[in-house]
Amino acid sequence: MKLNNQKRWGKMWLATVGFVIYSVNTTFSHSIGINGMEFKKSGQIVWEGEPVNKTESQQENTYSYLSSIHGKVLSSIQGSSWGSVDGYYGVVLEPGIVFVFSGDSNAKSSGTYLNVTYQYRSDPKATSSVGVKYSENNGLYKYSSTMPSGQAYLDRPSYYTQVYQAANLRGALYISESVKPKKYAYSGNIWLEVGLMRITLTEGISFTFAPSIQCTINTPPKIDFGKVNIWDWKGNTSGTPGGNRKDVLGVVDGNFTINCTGDNGAHTPAKLTLKGTIQTYTNDLKMTMDATGDLAPATVRASIKSIFAPCNNGGTQFGPGTKTPPGNEVDLGELTVGPHQVPYRFSLCALGQGFKSGAASATATVTIDWE
Repeated sequence: MKLNNQKRWGKMWLATVGFVIYSVNTTFSHSIGINGMEFKKSGQIVWEGEPVNKTESQQENTYSYLSSIHGKVLSSIQGSSWGSVDGYYGVVLEPGIVFVFSGDSNAKSSGTYLNVTYQYRSDPKATSSVGVKYSENNGLYKYSSTMPSGQAYLDRPSYYTQVYQAANLRGALYISESVKPKKYAYSGNIWLEVGLMRITLTEGISFTFAPSIQCTINTPPKIDFGKVNIWDWKGNTSGTPGGNRKDVLGVVDGNFTINCTGDNGAHTPAKLTLKGTIQTYTNDLKMTMDATGDLAPATVRASIKSIFAPCNNGGTQFGPGTKTPPGNEVDLGELTVGPHQVPYRFSLCALGQGFKSGAASATATVTIDWE
């Protein structure tokens, strides 16, 4: 007898294997804080804040003028520093994770100006009317423009206006492919100062990195029990045609090969579900005679991952039954990037209801789900 295949996606054997693939591709809008988010991608920008456009001005007395105007990058997150990850420049939170910036800031003070352009893939670029002074320390101070010596009080009105502008300033988070899946949390703020104007881009950062994974399965074209003598065979415990129920007529062992791809460290819990038309009991797959459609004198039993003796009461059922979890579900544990072998055994078992000759077949469906 043969257990023929049902074809749905390509050439599958006994059971068509369908895949349910869950992926997340979400755009996050800016709030003051990256908190409680989950990211599944790496090697790219995973979050961008909304652009900030802002202008502030104030009247300054010449006797209390500022000797410099500046564009500052500041962070109160412990252990953070200015640097780069995979060519992305910004506040490095830890190896592989960096908070980056884009947009422009401009500070003007009585004819002196400092403009800073922020770009994800380079250090900020600064220009000034009187030259740029660059400095860097634990506070992440980046640029300042100092007024020329001797010009502080010359040709200056009693009061002058200082103007600070932000144009499309935004923060973003880059995660390298080297980052491991887990929860990350950082207390503190990251902000920019444009002259006397402060722009806070995040208040605290917490997220879960759970990279996505995709899997495919390779199977033989079919399960074939071959020719079976249902009258006289070694496993016939009754000595009569058809034998007793659960006498073993044939066994086919093999492996499902599951191949998974994804980011480094990607993993996901997975389960396998087996479904088919049952014959009285949920662990028996109904077989019919190909020529007539009548009930065949045999059923099929299965065990997947945990292998049982042929035609055993245990194993994987073809219907959910009354168990929790359902009897037709198999917990595959955590799937990771790479190949996985899942063993199976399908047994052809006597029904114990007499003898019939001819070809018989059955179909079932295997579904693999992962988060």
